[in-house]
Amino acid sequence: MKKGMNIVNGLPEFLSEDGEFIQMAIECGVRIHDIRKPPARKDLHCFKGDIRDVGMPVITVLGTDCAVGKRTTAVNLVRRSGNRASAQHSLRRGKQVCSRVRSTVWQWTS
Repeated sequence: MKKGMNIVNGLPEFLSEDGEFIQMAIECGVRIHDIRKPPARKDLHCFKGDIRDVGMPVITVLGTDCAVGKRTTAVNLVRRSGNRASAQHSLRRGKQVCSRVRSTVWQWTS
């Protein structure tokens, strides 16, 4: 932060809620982005069934742990589907109709 670098945090602990990190970010004029932090409650919504209107095959890739190959599997499925675009491009184009779940509110409780 002292070098002026913003923080992109992938940890389940939210640095944007830690007083020490907040103060340092303010002093250094940088931002903290917690990528696993869920949206505000007002921005959450329930499944509405819109996926039925996509008009193409739908494949869900799920896993119960990190490092089990979910992203690799998704990239390989797109590459082998005959799609001429790059796998990354194809995955991004699905943003309007897909739901990427990085973590859930209850993921870190037992």
